[in-house]
Amino acid sequence: MLQTIIGEKRTYAAKGCTHDHPFAQLIVPLTGSLFIKTQVHQFELDESSVFFVPSGCSHYFYAQDTNEFLVLDIPAHLVADLARHEISQGIRADFEERWHALRLLLLAEIDKQGELGENSSPAGSLLHLVHYISSLLAQSFGSRSLNYIHQHYHCPLDVAYLAQIEGYSFSYYSEWFKAKTGKSPKAYIQDLRLKKAKNLLLHTDLPIYQIAQQVGFEQASSLTRLFQQLEGVSPKRYRTGSEIQLTYS
Repeated sequence: MLQTIIGEKRTYAAKGCTHDHPFAQLIVPLTGSLFIKTQVHQFELDESSVFFVPSGCSHYFYAQDTNEFLVLDIPAHLVADLARHEISQGIRADFEERWHALRLLLLAEIDKQGELGENSSPAGSLLHLVHYISSLLAQSFGSRSLNYIHQHYHCPLDVAYLAQIEGYSFSYYSEWFKAKTGKSPKAYIQDLRLKKAKNLLLHTDLPIYQIAQQVGFEQASSLTRLFQQLEGVSPKRYRTGSEIQLTYS
């Protein structure tokens, strides 16, 4: 399983290929074009857009001309907020001004790694850029209130304000939200915070009270109640049990 961010320039062949991978991937055009097809997308990726491939997304691709792309292979847990069902087949984003700036920054980081060789630390140098890319991709898809939830899950969230963002009444917003996501706003926010907490428990050594604060709870006891309600175990037990499974898997 991929544990660190890999960034490099790649070219693609004319022979078509279908595959998926357990990590996410960002494909940024440099020259030429690449035909890509998923269950919901079918297009030629050129300098007018970028494409994000979620982990587990089967895709067919080939190139017919000279090409070069900037590609980031990203561990799935770093972009967990982009793993919602409705974007499981990828995100295509217009290549606007912010992406031009990001491409230059990414190329500079990759060139720096090439100079440093084996002593470079791609995860450390690219991590902040990946976090920004994740928020930028989320903005390009979905509703305004859903984007707001994913960007501010660590803050207090008021359903009345979320309804205002969409321009809906409180009662209609709750109905609309459940029809769109299959959950009430409160349940959706709880599930998102739980997912974020799980990632932090598995991939950091932060104490539980800090994790609780980072995912939107003032008290660690609130996170503990949520875990016990939805997972049947405490956060500490979840972390310990997962570490044991990883050790013996």
